Amino acid sequence: MISLQRFSFYAENMFNILINYLVQFEKCLAIIFGKYCQPPPPPSAPHEVTMDAFLTPVGLDSWARDTNGQPFSQETKEELFELDINEDGHFT
Repeated sequence: MISLQRFSFYAENMFNILINYLVQFEKCLAIIFGKYCQPPPPPSAPHEVTMDAFLTPVGLDSWARDTNGQPFSQETKEELFELDINEDGHFT
């Protein structure tokens, strides 16, 4: 039978591993978003996307082309823009 102390040790280690993966995953997503957003992040820190960053229609088309091989249909763009847009109508 596993002791409570040993279980606590394993649970804490698993939690720390999970948090580390989540932090790394968030950085990866920020780097991908940063490749297409405006304003772009600084080259020295591609994962530091500003909170006011957004995708222009050109950036969204570039992202779709790079990930899907073609731009999104107008219907897909309209669905995306229903999710989250800024005051200027850009996808965030």
